[in-house]
Amino acid sequence: MTATPAQRKAYIRAISLGMTRTIAAKAAGVHRGTPYDWIEKDPEFEAEVERARGQFLERHFGVVTKAAAEGEWRASVWLLSISEPECGKQRVELTGKDGGPVQVVTVDDLAGADEATLRAIAAAASREPDAEPA
Repeated sequence: MTATPAQRKAYIRAISLGMTRTIAAKAAGVHRGTPYDWIEKDPEFEAEVERARGQFLERHFGVVTKAAAEGEWRASVWLLSISEPECGKQRVELTGKDGGPVQVVTVDDLAGADEATLRAIAAAASREPDAEPA
C-alpha cells in the first residue's frame, strides 16, 4: 500500500508515544503489515521509526531515573533489573524433609492406595510445614 504523508506521520507519532507497531498501524489507519513494507522500501522512514522509538524510551527512562535519584526505591530496582538482569533474578529452592528431595505423589500413584494411606497423605498435607509428624 502506498503511504500518504498523513498516515506515515500518524504512525511515527504513535510510535513516539510508545504504542506497539500493531497499535500504531491501527492509529495510522493501515493494516499492521503495511508499515513493515514502508520500512523495507524506505530506509529514511525506518530511521524515523527508530528515532521515534528512541525518543519514547529516552523520555521514560528519564522519568524513572529522576524518580530513582529522588529516592524512589522501586524505580531504582527496576532500573537495576533492566540494566543488569542478574540484579533482578530471584532464586527459589524447594527441599523436602531434612533438606532431602521433594516427594511427589501423582493421582496415578494413589489409584490402588487403601483408605489408611490416603488419610495419612491428607493429614501430612494439612500439617504446618514445621510441625512434627504425629
